Amino acid sequence: MTHSTTPDPTALLALARRLRGRDRTWTAGAAARFDAWLDGLERDDAERLAVAGRFAAIVAGTQHVGFFADLGIAPPDGFGAELRRRAMHRLLPEDLEDDQLKDWARRLFGAQAAASWALSIPGDRWQRLARLLDVASLPAPARQRLAAEMLEALKVLSARIAAAGVDPGISRVYPDAQRSASPFLEQQPAVRAYVDGWSAALVAGDAQPAEDDRPVRVMLHQCRDVVRRIRRNTGRTGVTVSLTFKLQRLSEIVDRLELLLDLLDFTQPGEQRDAAWMRFFRQQVRACADETSLRSVWRKSTELAALEITEHAGRTGEHYIAADRAQWWAMLRSAAVGGVVVAFMAIAKVLITAMHAPPLVEGVLVSLNYGLGFVLIQLLHGTVATKQPAMTAARIVAEVDAGQGGDRAWMPRVVELMVQVVRSQFVAVLGNVGVALPLAVLLTWALLAATGWSPASPEKSAALLDQLDPLGLTVFYAAIAGVCLFLAGIVSGYCDNLAVFHRLPRRVARMPLLVAVAGERRAQAVGAWVEHNFGALAGNFLFGCMLGGVSLLGTLSGLPLDIRHVAFASANLGMAGTVLWAQLTWQPIVLAAVGVVVIAVTNLAVSFTLSLMLALRARRLDARGIGATWRELVRRALSRPLDLVRPPPTAVRPETPVPD
Repeated sequence: MTHSTTPDPTALLALARRLRGRDRTWTAGAAARFDAWLDGLERDDAERLAVAGRFAAIVAGTQHVGFFADLGIAPPDGFGAELRRRAMHRLLPEDLEDDQLKDWARRLFGAQAAASWALSIPGDRWQRLARLLDVASLPAPARQRLAAEMLEALKVLSARIAAAGVDPGISRVYPDAQRSASPFLEQQPAVRAYVDGWSAALVAGDAQPAEDDRPVRVMLHQCRDVVRRIRRNTGRTGVTVSLTFKLQRLSEIVDRLELLLDLLDFTQPGEQRDAAWMRFFRQQVRACADETSLRSVWRKSTELAALEITEHAGRTGEHYIAADRAQWWAMLRSAAVGGVVVAFMAIAKVLITAMHAPPLVEGVLVSLNYGLGFVLIQLLHGTVATKQPAMTAARIVAEVDAGQGGDRAWMPRVVELMVQVVRSQFVAVLGNVGVALPLAVLLTWALLAATGWSPASPEKSAALLDQLDPLGLTVFYAAIAGVCLFLAGIVSGYCDNLAVFHRLPRRVARMPLLVAVAGERRAQAVGAWVEHNFGALAGNFLFGCMLGGVSLLGTLSGLPLDIRHVAFASANLGMAGTVLWAQLTWQPIVLAAVGVVVIAVTNLAVSFTLSLMLALRARRLDARGIGATWRELVRRALSRPLDLVRPPPTAVRPETPVPD
């Protein structure tokens, strides 16, 4: 029901529109209009009192609990529900109530342009307006109502902290949350005592209650410690988007409750209270504009999940970095195994397309060929070179994050790591291409010599060479493959994270049928194997399905969609070159070889760049640190270029594991 003294918002909205005009920021025109209005208020007491009266009427005639306890805090419905709500409100705006202070704020600052304008206004202008309107000396009814509503908001926020603390999702990763000594539960009696003291002071007409807020602040500090502990342990416990959303909401509630304590603390100097109110005002203005932002809720809800995905990918990435000579040779052998499988996969793919099956059937068969082939490479402890960037980017960013500080003492270590990464990329590509190409040549030649038949007809071989032309769409198709590589890395990290969160290894080891058939010891070994391989297998299989799926989508839609992967490109070059050897001059072969190099560079560059951007964003790092490191790497490459390709020295970095 609408409050009887609810003021009419029309006049205030018209004033705000007139002051803002068409500006989105604090331009010269906006400053002139705002200052002219303030000067007018200073000269015209009648106008100043009228504006002050409207402000007091808003404070006295609206409900404030939602403004203090809801606005700017994630709702309890969860990530999916909030995403749907915001999408719906883009099409059908929410009905705003005149008796709710938060809806007044939404009217004024709900548009992105209005919020940007308000946030750009210097603080001294807002302070001058507050002095002119004599906000600090509101009429007694308005002042008491404001304090009472803030106290109600404190109780609401306290109850939400207690409820969030015993939420099953949070209790799962923090079992002590449901114990009586949990700070999530213990803060509620402290808040109740503080609110009761304030309420008694309001009834008695005192300016400040006898009860101080120190016990509440101690409990809030402990709540923050628990949230930080949960986030630190997510590498061991895993994380989901739902849990991330709950932790984000809990942190926002704790922060808001503490900010309200600052606003109610009349013992602190006036400058500090003014700063707290200004901080709260700007926070609420920003929240009004963010309430319908899909990007905002997505960023907040997936940030920690992205961090954990990249963390798992980063730990996997250690296996893709050759830090010494032994690991360099191990990487070469591992890549050679991958090259062997890729050669057979390339021939199998040509045979599948030669069947001229219906497009959907052909697409499924090609996807299975890629997916199962990559799974086989993983099972044989082989390496696909282009998978490395999605893994190693997170490892580099983790080193940069660990070394952030005042000096740049960390840079040599990160540069050395990047040299190792580039060297590892090179040797992996060398192993894949150096085996896949000659093996494809050998297999094709052997079939021609023995049977007079080859997997690729002369027409198909000519088409395979045309696909490697660097002057066509080769770079675009190679970039698509790079995106698929990036997504495969995300899937690997996500599946590793889910395996940890859902305790998949322990659950597999306790499967009754597995224990009965294999015995308890072997079942535990299977569980350990799942822990170390589940993410990699899922990422490899999905990567293969994506490669086949892109080609299928291009065929069905008629769009120019296809993929170019360096290992398969080299095998195709070997196969086509063998079939057409007697008919070709050297120019097409050289052009196709250049195409293979271009594909390799594009595959690696696209997947590494996207993975690096995700890892930087997940850790909230500035890209400038990476940029400076790249410049240092270029200087290192120009002074010692062989460091990027030749086997490294025998010693160093014992903590980096040998590729498996």
